[in-house]
Amino acid sequence: MLATVPGTLWIEETGGLVALRNASGRATFAATDASAATAVDRAFAIAAANPRIGRMYVYQWRANSGDRFDAGLVRADGSARPSYATLARDLAAQRALRWKASWSTRRAGRLVLRATCTTGGRACRGRVTVSIAGRRVGARAYRTTARHPTAVLRVDVPRARRTARRVALVVRAARPSFPAQTLDLTVTTPTTRR
Repeated sequence: MLATVPGTLWIEETGGLVALRNASGRATFAATDASAATAVDRAFAIAAANPRIGRMYVYQWRANSGDRFDAGLVRADGSARPSYATLARDLAAQRALRWKASWSTRRAGRLVLRATCTTGGRACRGRVTVSIAGRRVGARAYRTTARHPTAVLRVDVPRARRTARRVALVVRAARPSFPAQTLDLTVTTPTTRR
């Protein structure tokens, strides 16, 4: 779909299917609660890996007793399935880090990345791969603490890519743990020396 249709795309009605029944109520497809939670993780990973995916809608909130289609995050009795906890974790992880990119004024061709951890304990860690114009220019580990909630990473960029205004990051977080996330950032030129 991404290769065929230009522009921003939305993923609609994704989630983790638990059961599909025919008109007589017989299950024609059945999965476990654990596999439904894994499917929610996969949906977030797919969306994060493609910067052109602008939104994702998870279906469905609550399964009703006797529904033919059951992908509920919550069971008919109101109890939460594991996919509910997975959704909550993946949504929180989307907000766990804020990234900024700028060109250094102190050293030509140096890209400065700032990762600010927004979790409660301000402790985030993982690895980020940096690409400009589809070419990988570097990879770095990042780590923040409560005392230092922002990590500063520096990447020296080949001369041919030093005028880029966009940078793509693939973030693989170890803490908090979430599927790999792809970000597309605007690179700014700082006014102060770094």
